[in-house]
Amino acid sequence: AVRRAWRAMALCREGLLAKFADWGIEQETIQHALSPTCEIHSDNLRGTVFEKYVGNGQAKNLFFRVPSGGGPLKNRLFLVCALVETVVDNKALSARLGIKPSAPLRFAADDVFDCILQIPKGSVNPFVTAQATCNE
Repeated sequence: AVRRAWRAMALCREGLLAKFADWGIEQETIQHALSPTCEIHSDNLRGTVFEKYVGNGQAKNLFFRVPSGGGPLKNRLFLVCALVETVVDNKALSARLGIKPSAPLRFAADDVFDCILQIPKGSVNPFVTAQATCNE
């Protein structure tokens, strides 16, 4: 018998906005090009209603994975949201989370973006955790 891998459908933009409406959450969104760096994201916001946030509360979103040797949290994913100007020290963060110093947090590999988050690299945001593939 051939066993097929099941892959949940990615939550589309319209699906997410519909969930917000069902929950009574008002929101304002813009569409812009992929932003793999904070600098590119700032450039993409210029000329939009969100330009006021450039350098003034603008966030960066970083996806990390605990390596297999990281202890009880091995292979877990963490989304870190911080102000653009915040230095995120993965070793210090690992220590706070109880991850072994010999295997600190590492940026998530490309396959995490393709298979689990189901988004292109450079478009991470907190809403990707609404994907059914992120349930674990």
